[in-house]
Amino acid sequence: MDLASFYIYPQADDKYIYVLSNNKIPDSQESFLQELQVWDWNGQPVANFKLNKPISIWSFSSLDKKIYAMNKSESNIIYSLDLSSEL
Repeated sequence: MDLASFYIYPQADDKYIYVLSNNKIPDSQESFLQELQVWDWNGQPVANFKLNKPISIWSFSSLDKKIYAMNKSESNIIYSLDLSSEL
C-alpha cells in the first residue's frame, strides 16, 4: 500500500528527533493514519508508534520519556504515551 506522508510538529532532545507523521492513502477518502516516528541524530529510524487516536498537538517530555497529546475536537482530554521502555 502506497502512502502519501507529511511530517508536522517536529521536536527533539539531545538524543532523538520526534516527528508526527500524517499518512494518507492516495485517492482515498479515509482519514489520516498517524504515527510518531523517532530518529537518531544520524537520521536512522529508532522507533515507530502507530497512534490509535488522532492528535492535533503534542509535546515530548524528556524528563519522563512521555508524549502528551490532545485532539482539537476533544480538548478536555490529554493522551499520554510512555516511551521509556522503547527508547
